[in-house]
Amino acid sequence: MRTTTKFLLAISSGILATIAWPAIGDIAPLIFFCWVPLLWLEDKTAENPIEYTLSRLTIYAFIAGVVFALGTTWWIYNAFEGGPVLSALLTGFKMALIIRLLHFTKKYLGAKTGYFLFILSVMAIDWIDIEWPFAWPWLILGNAFANWPTWIQWYDITGAEGGTAWIMLVNVLAFLALKDYLKEKQFTSASRPMLIALLSVIVIPLAASMMIYNAYEEEIDPIDVVVIQPNIDPYHQKFGALSPSQQIDKMLELAVQKTDDHTDFIVAPETAITSTVWESAVVENNAVVQLLHFQSQFPKLKSVFGMSSINVVDIENEDLSDPALRRLKGGGYYKSYNSALYIGERANMEIYHKSKLVIGVEEVPFTGLFKFMQKYALNFGGAFGSQGKDEKRKVFKAEEGRIRVAPVICWEAIFGDFVVDFMREGANVIFVVTNDGWWGNTPGHKQLQAYCRIRAIENRRSIARSANTGTSSYINQRGDVSQATDYWVEAVLRQEINLNNKITFYTTHGDYIGRTSTAFAVLILLYAFSRKVKERKTSLR
Repeated sequence: MRTTTKFLLAISSGILATIAWPAIGDIAPLIFFCWVPLLWLEDKTAENPIEYTLSRLTIYAFIAGVVFALGTTWWIYNAFEGGPVLSALLTGFKMALIIRLLHFTKKYLGAKTGYFLFILSVMAIDWIDIEWPFAWPWLILGNAFANWPTWIQWYDITGAEGGTAWIMLVNVLAFLALKDYLKEKQFTSASRPMLIALLSVIVIPLAASMMIYNAYEEEIDPIDVVVIQPNIDPYHQKFGALSPSQQIDKMLELAVQKTDDHTDFIVAPETAITSTVWESAVVENNAVVQLLHFQSQFPKLKSVFGMSSINVVDIENEDLSDPALRRLKGGGYYKSYNSALYIGERANMEIYHKSKLVIGVEEVPFTGLFKFMQKYALNFGGAFGSQGKDEKRKVFKAEEGRIRVAPVICWEAIFGDFVVDFMREGANVIFVVTNDGWWGNTPGHKQLQAYCRIRAIENRRSIARSANTGTSSYINQRGDVSQATDYWVEAVLRQEINLNNKITFYTTHGDYIGRTSTAFAVLILLYAFSRKVKERKTSLR
């Protein structure tokens, strides 16, 4: 096989995954075959290690990862020029590592164990990627079906990693079926079990999901929610050209178009209140005063607004090495937060601090060891550099606890195992507040909207989503979207969405698939290493 052909196979692997991805091609079934070209190259390397060297196989897998990452996340460039490069390097490294682990395990433990480890290693690396300081779960393969909710209703049991397991198993079976076919130039009776297994693995989960989708009925417990999309330019207006009061006026002018005495909530986007709010004096902030006045005109009305806030901290209870700590001019320390503000019926207020922070913008990892890194935090306007955060999820309770809101802020919505913590604290509905204007009119905001559909299915919670600009929407408990707004338009939406107090299996257990896969993958690799050591000792005798 020519080198050019090998490169084309590697590139085709990345292209298949890219075309499958939400807001790119959105042809999700192609994800079932994205690893097949790399599995073919790995198999040839195992058969003929002289012509197909391991180092070249590693390069091919790396290229596939780079193509996949650039094809799906090139839009990060609009906010951070180096972002697509970092995404490509990380994804390329992950795919290269996975293919090398497959090759290593097949060599010492055989093909069956090797392919089992291959499937486990993808989920294990995803789990590690979610948990380590440079978390980047945007390209978890199970996310590919985000806009295909009829296919993934069982995510309420498995989460998105169940989708990854499905994808990887189909890829392996598709490759083995293809290998059998090419060996005989036709499907023989010996190929029948493999074909039956392949079709079963595709059809059974698909049929089960469609049955769940058609049978699922939401309990009728509605709340009336108004969502605001103010469409304020985050680069040129939000943190300069328009004052905080002007921005709140604009939002309330939109809100009043849909708000009446029956409205339960208005929801406004991330950093809707741009004036830095001292949490010890929230009611004295001009923007908050405007909200209180507006809200007083409607007897049932409550609100959730994104805001930037700061709070003086008790230094005796703080870790002095925390990069989020900053000195006050008059003495003492404070922290800045990306927050959500809740104002209840009786003007009672609660604040939630965003807990999953954007790497490089709101949090710079390892600054305790490398303090110089703090100055490289990216400034997207407003608060930047290392921010404070809540260690526990906070739920906003209204109407004596009947309504319990999970205030999910932007980036947090891509972390399934994180969002479930809100439900464990009692949340029965989700409000997502986000900006989404940083990336321009690109697939970025569309993909983040799509991932919210997965969170709705995993937890069986309705979602009201307020974006500064595109896409604001409502998502029901089956993952269906209604009233989605266009990008770069002012908009105000109103809809009833249902509360749900039931807890799903995934909500209870979180990313158990990722944790279990990691444990089994480690055990298999340790066994493979022990076999390698044993074989080496035997050869030296």
